[in-house]
Amino acid sequence: MNKLRENKLLVTDLDGTFVFNSTAVTEEDLAAFNYLSQNIYTAVATGRSIKEITHIEMENDIKLDYRIGFNGALVTNQEGDILHDQPIPKEKLEKLFAFIKKKKLIFDALDGKERIGNFEHENPDSLWNMNLVCVEDPYSILEGKKIYKINLRPDKKITDQLYKELKENFSDLSIYKTGGSRIEITDEGISKGIALDFCKLNERTEILAVGDSENDISMFKAANVSYCLKHATNKVSKNATILIDRFADLQEMNLSLPNKMS
Repeated sequence: MNKLRENKLLVTDLDGTFVFNSTAVTEEDLAAFNYLSQNIYTAVATGRSIKEITHIEMENDIKLDYRIGFNGALVTNQEGDILHDQPIPKEKLEKLFAFIKKKKLIFDALDGKERIGNFEHENPDSLWNMNLVCVEDPYSILEGKKIYKINLRPDKKITDQLYKELKENFSDLSIYKTGGSRIEITDEGISKGIALDFCKLNERTEILAVGDSENDISMFKAANVSYCLKHATNKVSKNATILIDRFADLQEMNLSLPNKMS
């Protein structure tokens, strides 16, 4: 990197945060990003794919220094070089698919190129140029594919119980609840917080994190300063340093806060 910037990295979630409505970035939020990116490095950390991150970059004419996809299972730098690549291992995937099939769950699996499953998306505009393959029996299509993340889409009434059951039966996977009716599953040890280790400019880099969901808690804890959207649950917001209404609020804040590592 040859830009003269401060030794700071601003990392933001997408859905509900930088892309507030999961469809498009608002003018105000984009203006704040462009203002901040003049002086500090930037990254996106999301449960979505790298392909979807780059779509947001192209649509808004921005360039990120790092891209963290699938909650940290795949990390690239600005040039597209892979810094970390950790799909769900075959044996774990087979066991998980057997569980999903037995429970007759609605899901989609992400291989970085498509969303494949039995889930019919209710809002195609939020797919961000990602092809959705929805079939009644997707398991034969998924056989042999490199899968980074599984999204389960249970009924809200059973989400908490299903989450508990998954945590008990799949201790070798990373499992997060995001929203009232989605559970995200990646390989063991995957988190946005751990992924930040692949994005630090050096050991004294100050991390500023922005998010709103359970899968953002790990990066809140890893950051020097964290900003949580006020619509987040208490479980999420209590782990953040500062609460904000929108991403655009960051433009008016002093992000040159003391580095607690110094």
